[in-house]
Amino acid sequence: MTPAAPKKEEASPEYQSHEMERLVNQLLEESAAAGLAFTQSSRLRVNMGNIYYEQKKYTLAVKMYRMALDQTPNTHKDIQYRIMRNIGNALLRLGRYQDAAQSYEAVIEIKVDHQTCYNLVVCYYVLGQLEKTKSILVKMLIVHHYDSDDENDDIEGDNSAALRNDGLRVELCNRQSHAFKYILTSARLIAPVLGNSFVEGYDCLIGMLKDQQYIALANEMEMDKALQHLHRQDFTQAILLLKTFERKEKDLKARAATNLSYLYFLEGDHANAEKHAELAVKTNSYNPSALVNHGNCFYIKIGHLYELLGNYNQAIKWLEIVNTRVVHDAGILAMLGNLHVKLGDEPKALHYCYESHKVYPTNMDIISWLGAFHVKSEVYAKAMPYFELASKIKPADVKWQLMVASCYRRTGQYKLALAKYKAILSEHPENIECLRYLVHMCSSLRREEELERYEQLLREAEKSALRGSTGDIRILAARGEKVESGSSVNYKQQHNSQTLLEDRSIHDTERAHTLELVYSFLPAETTTMSRMPTEGRNDNEDWPELGDDLLPM
Repeated sequence: MTPAAPKKEEASPEYQSHEMERLVNQLLEESAAAGLAFTQSSRLRVNMGNIYYEQKKYTLAVKMYRMALDQTPNTHKDIQYRIMRNIGNALLRLGRYQDAAQSYEAVIEIKVDHQTCYNLVVCYYVLGQLEKTKSILVKMLIVHHYDSDDENDDIEGDNSAALRNDGLRVELCNRQSHAFKYILTSARLIAPVLGNSFVEGYDCLIGMLKDQQYIALANEMEMDKALQHLHRQDFTQAILLLKTFERKEKDLKARAATNLSYLYFLEGDHANAEKHAELAVKTNSYNPSALVNHGNCFYIKIGHLYELLGNYNQAIKWLEIVNTRVVHDAGILAMLGNLHVKLGDEPKALHYCYESHKVYPTNMDIISWLGAFHVKSEVYAKAMPYFELASKIKPADVKWQLMVASCYRRTGQYKLALAKYKAILSEHPENIECLRYLVHMCSSLRREEELERYEQLLREAEKSALRGSTGDIRILAARGEKVESGSSVNYKQQHNSQTLLEDRSIHDTERAHTLELVYSFLPAETTTMSRMPTEGRNDNEDWPELGDDLLPM
């Protein structure tokens, strides 16, 4: 005969929990009537609490644990200690951090152990009581190490394998491993917020670990400090810290070399990337990260060789293999963009340069190329954000601000352009290019008073530049123009001489540097601004032209 199926309410977890609690209470009553020892009834309460804890019914678990604690006399400190730790764990799960902290504090008054101290550090961290987290970490550090005897460290002879696999020795090693894990996790948690800066917090904790002879953990914290610098994109400090591991033990040396290889790879320094990848592989030939770094370096080398041979398609093929394995690598994307520029495939070049910019937005070469590409396409509104970003990255370099102002001028935003030129002049009062554009704009906008003032400033700036530049004097002398000390230079004459000055741009170091920077990705046939298309330009524009250049240099 088939048994009847259980009722729906009897199959629910709530019904089963209540039924279990009823059976436990009945068993406790029978135990009390039989005169059983307190430990049996207390153990039943603890087991019931453990069941509720596993079912994530933490409130009921706390209730059972407290009932068990009330039944445990003060003579059984070890049992009280374990029950109070269970209460703290359940309260922590409930998010009652203050109550959990009080329970853990009572526990460590009886016995200090690493797990309880770690949980207490978490509670104080959430509550924002950082000084207490530091004091608890100190207590963790002074707990007895689970180190094996020194005599057994170098075991030799026929019984060495048996002694090394001894149960007690294995247990001590496991306890030491867990203790190190709790200490290291606690230190990593509070180090970034312990001092006025994360560096101060790490230095404080590293000093504490070294004082208590936790040398291995101190080294781990130094490695973590270097990684924190990487997360904050402070690559210089990260490299300096990682290089200090080259003089330390084998495992740390290999890990540092792996990180350095990847860091140099991201920065495009493939020679150093390969050097440290080889060091990491030599130290540990089974290190997967080191092997990946080493393989990527070989792919880059092959791609670069094809590029040198002029076989850009093969170079792209090998670099795309790297790109599929190292996703979102700004350096690889930039190299692919450069190769597509050389092939004349501007849409793909734009795609790769844009993707590289999204990953690493402060690469000035990429910013320059993207801005120049949109200028070449006469989409000045899209070029402007790149030049604005460049001016923020290099605020002392005036040419980027002049490019922003020129974009305003080309998009017809004359008021914004004039305001930008005035702002540039306030920071660089002797910049001749800025003064020239202010003169042109004030003349076009018929601002006579401002025009006279800027013309006077321009004449003074030009005379000052001529006095300090023997190269310009030679050019004027070659044209038969007499330049005397203290004499004024006619602005129109100086403007007319601009073409000659631009033809001999080799003497103009700032202009040459800017052209090289802005067009470093472009093929040779497009590396001068005079070759930009002028189609779509307003031929009726009544501003005086400054040569064939669009952007001031």
